[in-house]
Amino acid sequence: MKRFVVLLAVLVVIIGPIYAYMKWNKTMQPTVEYGARTEDGILTSTGLSLIRRGTHVLTMTGGLQFFVQSNVVQLDQYTGQRVRLKGQLEPNVTTEYLPLFVVTSLEQLDPPDASEEWSVPALGLTVSAPQRWKATITSGVLMFELPDVPLPLLVIKRFAGAIPMGAQTSVGSKPAVRVSSADNMKHDIYVA
Repeated sequence: MKRFVVLLAVLVVIIGPIYAYMKWNKTMQPTVEYGARTEDGILTSTGLSLIRRGTHVLTMTGGLQFFVQSNVVQLDQYTGQRVRLKGQLEPNVTTEYLPLFVVTSLEQLDPPDASEEWSVPALGLTVSAPQRWKATITSGVLMFELPDVPLPLLVIKRFAGAIPMGAQTSVGSKPAVRVSSADNMKHDIYVA
């Protein structure tokens, strides 16, 4: 009997806070209306995932984001551009992930960008990127940002440690590893 009481107390101490956090977290999530809609924003690539739906992210003014996918539109052609999407907003696999915008049509809101080359001698590389990406080079770190998007789109810097474990990918035909954050919103790519 004493073991049962101790076990019950341990479960209450461990499970109680987890349950309370989950309930609190659900109340903090904004309510989203699902169904047909049209949204404007910046489209960025997030890659495929086996645990959630969506290959891209649409970031709207104010920071609201949706995962995006389409079987009709080649979304990769519009990465980093301001677009108007029409389609259906659906729940993702779980409420833990952003809602999914299934695109049926896309309108490019800005003219296509001309490319500009950025040289980073400290890293021994040259990167070609759209001119509308705001680039800064500081202490050998190349960072690209997009207008109206709070987080950097791309940060390129030297990494001195061992390459961590992650999903196999390639960059410029070189083998690489992609390490994703817990919410799949940030991806670090390491190239040997």
